[in-house]
Amino acid sequence: MSARTPRPVLAAVATLLATFVAACGSSGTTTGATSQPRVTLRFSCPCTTDQPQTMAMQRFADEVKKNTGGAVTVTLFPNGSLLGQNVEFQGLQKDAVDIAYAAPDTFAPQVAEMEILLTPYLYTSWSQVEDAYHSADGQKFGPLAVQRLGVRPLDIQNLGARELNLTVTKHISTPADLSGVKLRMPSGPYWAKLGAAMGAQVTPVAFNEIYLALQTGTVEGQDNPVATDVANKFYDVTRQLILTNHVFSAVLPTINDQAWKRLSASEQAAVVQAFKDADSWADTQVQDQQNQDVTLMKQHRLEVYSPNVKAFQTAVLKAYLCDQTWTGQFLPGMLQSVEKTTRAALPTC
Repeated sequence: MSARTPRPVLAAVATLLATFVAACGSSGTTTGATSQPRVTLRFSCPCTTDQPQTMAMQRFADEVKKNTGGAVTVTLFPNGSLLGQNVEFQGLQKDAVDIAYAAPDTFAPQVAEMEILLTPYLYTSWSQVEDAYHSADGQKFGPLAVQRLGVRPLDIQNLGARELNLTVTKHISTPADLSGVKLRMPSGPYWAKLGAAMGAQVTPVAFNEIYLALQTGTVEGQDNPVATDVANKFYDVTRQLILTNHVFSAVLPTINDQAWKRLSASEQAAVVQAFKDADSWADTQVQDQQNQDVTLMKQHRLEVYSPNVKAFQTAVLKAYLCDQTWTGQFLPGMLQSVEKTTRAALPTC
């Protein structure tokens, strides 16, 4: 996912790039190692060097090296330089790479229990998604992923809330206001269901064709985190940014289970803590970036506002939570536990 660099981390980009260059000549170890590492972990990501995700990778690598005394080092492969995004997860399973970021929907075909993390409008803040993942039920996802996929998720990282970005000037308050609006959503039944539940006419368009489709009227809107809107200059061909917050996008830093078993118990603890620290840092950068990007959208004369979120939440939750093919895959009792935290009004089906 493309993203514009947040101001607080601009200075870090030059340092990060220098580290990557040095790493390429270090025979597979992170720069600065004073002794031969016992274990070297390969960390792949399609993300670009100026994204919080990528900078979090470097923070993770530095902390692991420090806290294991150099026994474990991490080699970073950003920009899809080791494996492309479309084959990265399969490579993770086959030990072609040791660590990668994986979205919950990547796990969902085999670990369908994770789909509760993807339920639109069940969560109204990123912290609620984190709470669900770190709950007693959420911690069952890891063993299920190990058993069914041979990989182990270690934490969860924020990519930002998804919002609506429209070319039409009609004020959108409720799903009824989106009736007839041609909305581009990512491909797949999950996204088609979400767009329809929000009231729109879902129109499939490839990501690299969104700008032209908005410009020509093939579609009248699209949904993405604001950072993606800014990075792709969608503000040039749209008129509104509607802060629907319908989904909080996430990735799970995930390690191949064979690589995990090569680590001692203390090294495993160091890896987990390093991810927690790096992900916490990245979450802050994502929120700072969103605030900056919303300001930039306003500077490009887009109208920016919040709709009647409750109306959208009611309609969308009914579409998902009254669908037994969706909720039937959740861990028993987890929906009720999440609802106690999020206070989402569960629909009457």
